[in-house]
Amino acid sequence: MRPRKQDAFTDTKAGVVTGSISLRSNGSRLFLLNRKGATCTAVYNNAAVAGSTELSKLVCSDGNNGNATLRYGSDGKPAHVLYNAGLDGGGTVRF
Repeated sequence: MRPRKQDAFTDTKAGVVTGSISLRSNGSRLFLLNRKGATCTAVYNNAAVAGSTELSKLVCSDGNNGNATLRYGSDGKPAHVLYNAGLDGGGTVRF
C-alpha cells in the first residue's frame, strides 16, 4: 500500500501541517506528521474495522508528544487522524 497523502491542514498552534498514513510490512499502519519543523509518528497495530477508532501515542522529534486517534471509514480504510501534541496544539488530518 502506498502512503496516503493529503493536502496541508491547520494545527491549532503549529500553523500548516502535513500528514500521511501507510501500511507497514507487518500489517500495522504508520501515521507520519510534519509540524513546526518536527516529525511525529504514531503506530496502529489493530486490524482495520469499518467505523472503528484506534488510539496511539504520538511521538515527536521536538519532544511535544501526545496522542493520535485513527478513525476508519465505512469502507475500512483510514478516514482521518485527530491528534494532540501535548500542550503544543493539535488538529485533524483527513485522508
